[in-house]
Amino acid sequence: MSTFDDLYEKIPREELHQKVASYIQNLVLTEQLRSGDKLPPERDLAERMGLSRTVVREAIKTLQERGLVEVLPGSGTFVSSKQTVAKRVGYSLNLVFQLESNSIEHLQEVREALEVNIAKLAAQRATPEHIKRMRTAIKIMDQSLNSPDDYVKADLLFHSVLAQATGNPLFPALVDSVVDLLREARLFIFKSPGAPSRGQEWHREILRCIEAKDSDCAMTSMARHLSQAFEDLKAGMIIAGKAVDQEGGRERE
Repeated sequence: MSTFDDLYEKIPREELHQKVASYIQNLVLTEQLRSGDKLPPERDLAERMGLSRTVVREAIKTLQERGLVEVLPGSGTFVSSKQTVAKRVGYSLNLVFQLESNSIEHLQEVREALEVNIAKLAAQRATPEHIKRMRTAIKIMDQSLNSPDDYVKADLLFHSVLAQATGNPLFPALVDSVVDLLREARLFIFKSPGAPSRGQEWHREILRCIEAKDSDCAMTSMARHLSQAFEDLKAGMIIAGKAVDQEGGRERE
């Protein structure tokens, strides 16, 4: 836990809540405040900084919106964990997706831009532990070919571990957010005959490339996997749409 005696300095009144929020944010980014640390009560914080409680309250609200702190009623304000901040990234991306696009084609383009290069870096940097976890995910998917929810969860795990294997903490946050937006849509893959098994073939091939530390192989295999998965997804959606139309007494052309 951090100590707070000298962390909070007076800030000119005209700077107001945005400057207070940025100041405390910098304490988090420089790890003077760490995940789980409790901020002083609003009254104490206001006195230490020479500001009104209203300004401090607005600053805390701003930090909360950024996902940097969590306010627990009756307990206080705490610095968020990295996982909580990453979830905030996903929430923001979800809003952008719904407001600006709502297109699976756009998501597919982002996946291809991210994950092909992730596969390249993972082939160079993956540890035995990463490889072990990817094998486990593949095994779960093998056992879940008739259980769409379990299969999709394990699929998400495989791609998440692959991103973690790059050693770059930004990739998992981005990939988890993008792939999670496709969670429900990917269930349509199970409407396309043989699609889950085809996905497994590519998962095993990607893992083989990673184990061999072959970056080019990993990139090519990931690109082909994503392309095949997208075709299966679209086919599954068409099949599901036809089934709905037939139930309603009309078949789509």
